[in-house]
Order: sequence, then C-alpha cells, then structure tokens
Amino acid sequence: MNLALFLALWMLAERWGRWWLIAVAGFQLIILLTHFLPLMTVTHMVNTGVLARKIFWVGISIFFFFAAWEGWAARRYRLEGGHSR
Repeated sequence: MNLALFLALWMLAERWGRWWLIAVAGFQLIILLTHFLPLMTVTHMVNTGVLARKIFWVGISIFFFFAAWEGWAARRYRLEGGHSR
C-alpha cells in the first residue's frame, strides 16, 4: 500500500511539479524505506520504524493543509488580477 501511494504521489509530482507534492512524495519515500529497518538490524528497530512512520504521516497531513491553502491563495490571486497596486 505504501509503495502504491509513493508511486502515485511521485507521478503526480512529476506531472504537476507543485512544491508540496514533491515534499509529500519524499516523506512517503522515507515511510516506505522504514519498512526495511527490521532487516538491517536485530535490535528494536521495529518500534523506531513505526514511530518514524507516524511522525512522517503527521508531516504529510500538515503539507495537505498547506496544499489547500495554496489552492485557495492561487485562485484568489487569479481572480483579483495579480498584483493590485
């Protein structure tokens, strides 16, 4: 599921090139890579991976709020005709 989400976000970031899509795709890549932590060591890396995934999901949620604000701001800017002096 995380791999499919990463690939979808990566394709969207390649197509649209929005700054928040690139950041979210990067966070999703880190989340995807944390699944390999238990294979690298025998210590308690499973809990570390789960905690990292939770932290990055919070980051992704925050970026989605910025995305909603950016969409609103771009529409308002476009409707007002650019710079108003």
